[in-house]
Amino acid sequence: MSKKIKTIIMYALAITAILGAFMFNQIASKNDSKALDDLFNPVAEPIITDDNPLYVFVDIKGAVQSPGVYKMAASDRVYQLIERAGGSLGEADLTTINQAAILTDGSIIYIPTTGENIEEDSTTLININTASIDQLITLPNIGEATAKAMIDYRNEQLFESKESILEVSGIGDATFEAVKDLITY
Repeated sequence: MSKKIKTIIMYALAITAILGAFMFNQIASKNDSKALDDLFNPVAEPIITDDNPLYVFVDIKGAVQSPGVYKMAASDRVYQLIERAGGSLGEADLTTINQAAILTDGSIIYIPTTGENIEEDSTTLININTASIDQLITLPNIGEATAKAMIDYRNEQLFESKESILEVSGIGDATFEAVKDLITY
């Protein structure tokens, strides 16, 4: 083969390779650039467990525009629930509640009016069938080991009453008396 023909073949191959790469890039970007991005940048799906629910249902009562039960993200806080319920009424006394508290599934949030006399700890109940370890250890006399034992128990069978926590190793009458008004099931 002559040198001229070899040069022409080399240029033709180079141009074909460049055009092929360009066309592949165009087709890939038009058809499924997201799929290619996902291939190189995978996103982990959230793991949903009893200890890590995506949503909670919370009942808000008292001095808010629209009291009721709301489905909220598990990471939401009391102030976000108040906003979702249309905001507080003018006579609401927001100084008596912890607006930064994380919502607990099945709990009741009560927004009192100014001058209303309420018990200090009556605004949020902890649901022993859905609470995380962090939520359970906020209860009096419940440490991390007892909270873990409660979660292990409910993984086998749900608590059917407040009194059923007495079946958990490490919880006796004194602990039950300390938490019975702070929990729900």
